[in-house]
Amino acid sequence: MYVTLVPHRNSKPPILIRKGGRIGPNQVKKITRTNISKLPLEIVQPFRVILRGGPAVGKPEEAFKRVIPSPTAL
Repeated sequence: MYVTLVPHRNSKPPILIRKGGRIGPNQVKKITRTNISKLPLEIVQPFRVILRGGPAVGKPEEAFKRVIPSPTAL
């Protein structure tokens, strides 16, 4: 799956999540899964990274905070 912008002449290009696959030996089929044109680009960019196999978070230390309970809290 991948994110693509489909060019239009006089309007804003739609941003689509698509899946590609082969039908036969020489034919490629593109299937549109969803239209995410209404989402802001700050949200669309992480979709691109994740669908390409990139990390969802820069560093795990930034995403999670380790909390050690005090012995009196138990």
